[in-house]
Amino acid sequence: MKNILAKTLVIMLIAIIPSLGLFNGHYQETIVEIEGITGTCYGTLLSKSPGSGGWNTKDDHTPTYAPDSVKEAFKEYTDPDGYYYYNYFQDVSAGLLQWTSYPPENFKVLLYFEDTDTFMSTESAKRYSLASPYKVQITNDGLILKKNYDYITFILKLLLRILISAGLASLVSLFYCKRHTYKPKRFIITNIIFHVLVNIYISVFSFYHGFTIVEYISTLWAPYLIFVVAQCYFYNKTTDDIQSSFVIATAADITVYGLGVLLVDNIPSLFM
Repeated sequence: MKNILAKTLVIMLIAIIPSLGLFNGHYQETIVEIEGITGTCYGTLLSKSPGSGGWNTKDDHTPTYAPDSVKEAFKEYTDPDGYYYYNYFQDVSAGLLQWTSYPPENFKVLLYFEDTDTFMSTESAKRYSLASPYKVQITNDGLILKKNYDYITFILKLLLRILISAGLASLVSLFYCKRHTYKPKRFIITNIIFHVLVNIYISVFSFYHGFTIVEYISTLWAPYLIFVVAQCYFYNKTTDDIQSSFVIATAADITVYGLGVLLVDNIPSLFM
């Protein structure tokens, strides 16, 4: 029995590890909204390390559309704290700097104002989520950099997923339930607790790594399998009808799991 459990745990870990966000650096990005720009402005991220993914201080990634004077200005810029320039910048005159591939982990935002031939940079910052949205405000005293994550939408998505999954699981369970034998309260409470925990996991995972159908299928089958066993145990506290307990728990969880696959595949924004 112990060998079977050990082998099962190994299989579960092998299935889950590829989706732990360890290899998806190309999905990461840093988004910086810039307020107060007047005239033509170019921007980049300076890095604390000399390389990040395919970016480094040697390869030239400067955009071909930029004037030579702008390219030279960036190359000649020296950061007082020794942060590195990756030979890449963007035209951010519209107020947006978006680094979509292997952005620097520790960075500064550097802006160059072509009309006045001047540079401005922020204090050092660190990426904190998959997209790591920031906001930069241009003031007379310099640049103010702040985190700009939409936590309200983040929480609303979490609550909506909990409502959908726990609500559907409870309805399916009650559909199979013989009211004179089973206590509906058990279905509702166990489903709410489980789906709150599962969706908190999804939100935390998504915050740092993103959450797609790949992560859904490879990481959630194990919790659902464990939950089916746990539900059968709790339901059997009410009745000796083990077969009905298994049918109720399995039907509810398969239905919700299947709906989750459809939602994450067709409405991925609900999970990101």
